[in-house]
Amino acid sequence: MEPSPVKNNDKGYYKDVFFDSGIGLNVRNDHPAARLAGKSFEYFRTVDGNELSQVDYEKVNEAKIKFLKRIYAAMGERVLGTESYRKFFEYNESWLLPYAVFCSLRDACDTADFNRWESLSRYSSAKAAKYAKANKTSVDFHCFVQYIAHLQFKEAVEYAHSKGVAIKGDLPIGVSRC
Repeated sequence: MEPSPVKNNDKGYYKDVFFDSGIGLNVRNDHPAARLAGKSFEYFRTVDGNELSQVDYEKVNEAKIKFLKRIYAAMGERVLGTESYRKFFEYNESWLLPYAVFCSLRDACDTADFNRWESLSRYSSAKAAKYAKANKTSVDFHCFVQYIAHLQFKEAVEYAHSKGVAIKGDLPIGVSRC
């Protein structure tokens, strides 16, 4: 198995953020991930200094995206250049590229309602490829996020299997407000 480009931490890219602490929102305030995200964990449990009874998941999602973009800016090009990523992309291209284009368009148009995306409201693989080429940084970012999620899930499954735990896949159905 090829070593993970994130685990080979020769430049201090917060390997523990991805593999030991998730995205870093449930870590100590002095953890490098909290500093990189620019927020403390308590930030996600308060509004104007008043404690909430639950975590504000929209704030968490915004912080995760900000954090992932900072990680992508620091190491995305290096990760996307690895053989491991290329194999992941080739194997998953049939769903990964359309999904990454969707996410990029959702962000650019500020809505997941694809009916409001004008000439791109109906899916076409040719239009998606053209959009991906013209918006390479955004589309590559979303591919990077899926790759990191793949590595996290793969490691979690391997750990579970090493402890004799079987993992059953599930497909969540629903729409996120985030």
